Amino acid sequence: MEFFYVINPATSIEKNVTKDIALAIMREAGVRTPDFFTAGQTPTTGIYVQRAINHESGEGFCLMKYTGEKVPDGHVAVAALSPTQEYRVWFVRDKMRRGRRVGVSLMHEEEERKLYPCRSKFGYEDLTIEDRDSLFKWVAKAVSAMHLDVGAADVVLYDGKYYILEINTAPAVDTTSLS
Repeated sequence: MEFFYVINPATSIEKNVTKDIALAIMREAGVRTPDFFTAGQTPTTGIYVQRAINHESGEGFCLMKYTGEKVPDGHVAVAALSPTQEYRVWFVRDKMRRGRRVGVSLMHEEEERKLYPCRSKFGYEDLTIEDRDSLFKWVAKAVSAMHLDVGAADVVLYDGKYYILEINTAPAVDTTSLS
């Protein structure tokens, strides 16, 4: 059995956890990401997700309707896409495994939650998709831009194209995630 020493460089983790920097790096490398707006900018989309720049575990997300206000300090606003599918792709160097996000009944009953649920607590199901190579190509491009060896990419299929939402450097891999 062959073993590899795998660790993400500290500088890459630092850039990756600061979401506006990570999105800018990926975008500069030609990776499709949703439009995003940083502190002091005014979002130009109808619906966006506002969150702290250094969020963790899906906490601190707020779905907002655009009303002309600027993004507050310490936050980033990301255009809310309406994807046809959501995926998580776990990776260790060039090895990848994919899953499709599936819902669980953890949502509150407010009307806004029904329309725009925070899906960060949903689990995943294993899947086979016909265009796996295309999905993996986009993830590999994002991972390369961020100089990461291990993690999981959150990806959506929107308008027939893959968009990288973020890369998690310490993703959960448990029976809930992979059931």
